[in-house]
Amino acid sequence: MSDKFEREIEEIMEKTGKDIGPRTPLSEVFKDFQQRFKEGFSLQLPSIFRWITPTRVGAAGAILLVVGMFARQPYFVLIALALLLGAYLLSLFRGSRTFEQTTGYDKSWRGQPMDVRTPSSWRNRIRRWFGKKE
Repeated sequence: MSDKFEREIEEIMEKTGKDIGPRTPLSEVFKDFQQRFKEGFSLQLPSIFRWITPTRVGAAGAILLVVGMFARQPYFVLIALALLLGAYLLSLFRGSRTFEQTTGYDKSWRGQPMDVRTPSSWRNRIRRWFGKKE
């Protein structure tokens, strides 16, 4: 009976003009799926770490600190303080990233890229303070 179905499927595929090629065993399909899943998961790890920002870690620490104080749980308070310290350290290490590195987008206004100023010298800052342009 399965031969009948296979012949019908082959006839339909011949009529459509598509060549499906030889059938692959289910075990090979499963192994291929496992391999692609492992590769995809390893590519997703950096995006998970990109989600961790100083703001989010600090907010979690602040919320946990408030909950720990109301619940009078010293372990929550200690974990919250560790999260707040971790947020501070993350801000020191990740603070030098540009807007484009952080978001993946360029700064633009009405479709035109913005010219982001570089830090100027103290002399130019004093001239700007007194109203003179650079």
